[in-house]
Amino acid sequence: MKGIVFNVLRGMVQDKSGLDSWDRALMATGLDGAYTSLGSYPDQELIRIVNHLAKEAGTSSTTYLRQFGRHACRAMLDSCRHITAQFADSRSLLRALNQIIHPEVRKLYPDSETPDFRVIKESSVMIDLEYASQRSLCSFALGMAAGAVDYFGEKAEISHPVCRLRDDSACILRVHYFPIR
Repeated sequence: MKGIVFNVLRGMVQDKSGLDSWDRALMATGLDGAYTSLGSYPDQELIRIVNHLAKEAGTSSTTYLRQFGRHACRAMLDSCRHITAQFADSRSLLRALNQIIHPEVRKLYPDSETPDFRVIKESSVMIDLEYASQRSLCSFALGMAAGAVDYFGEKAEISHPVCRLRDDSACILRVHYFPIR
């Protein structure tokens, strides 16, 4: 996992719980926390931190990962407005993850391992994306999709009807859009 992801998590934790909250989480998990943006770190370190933070917050790790994904999406989209300016809505952004967004990520972080998203079904009110990643961070991906919807000021329900963690053959993220009134 790239250090930038840890840094975004640190920012979220500090915003929610105060400046020393990140250091307390690192101490509790036995991690040193020297995460540089360009560095790569074991995925398990992120999971340990998230598990600890979720327990402290009185929520599940999957819920916390989803909240983090939502926060991370907004933070990352804000930091690359030159790229996101070409998208009119979250649907066009989600469609372009593999073709535009992830290649840009790999330019900045050449050894990054980005997930694969494939549109498998689409209608005027919804889009289904197949999510594939060795990390199996589908809750984080759900949060990222919610963050994209937030970013563009849209209304949608995001669900996860099919999941490899529930022994299904794939992970499907469904974004069902509602008209804005």
